[in-house]
Amino acid sequence: MLIRSALYLQRVEPGFTVEGVLTARVSLPESYADPALVRATFERIATELEPDSASSHYFLGTALLESQQFPAALKEFQDAVRLNPSAEYHYALAACLMNLGRDREALAELETAARLDPSKELYNARKEELLRLMKSGNVQPR
Repeated sequence: MLIRSALYLQRVEPGFTVEGVLTARVSLPESYADPALVRATFERIATELEPDSASSHYFLGTALLESQQFPAALKEFQDAVRLNPSAEYHYALAACLMNLGRDREALAELETAARLDPSKELYNARKEELLRLMKSGNVQPR
């Protein structure tokens, strides 16, 4: 029902130009469903409507990551990076790869993020943290 409503609302003439605008906010009782899964559903719709939007893929990847659907999140982050290789998207891809235990690939993504935005100390801090974990054996190098 919610998806049909969202699709119907896309056809409603709002009375102004809506190019590039797609927002929705739905509040559901927590007992209704896992909020991360509901968010992922809406993000998936946005991605289907705008398949060439890096931010749509990034937000869908983030929702899937929150609901621990790591393989699906990986695909979305890879698409975001392919469409717009920004530091933020490389960092998100690294986080997903780490959750999948693909630490060497995650390290490469962190290095790319740090190179693209050297002013963002978080990227280098996470890279150093991952290197320490890999050396200590707490994270298995792949």
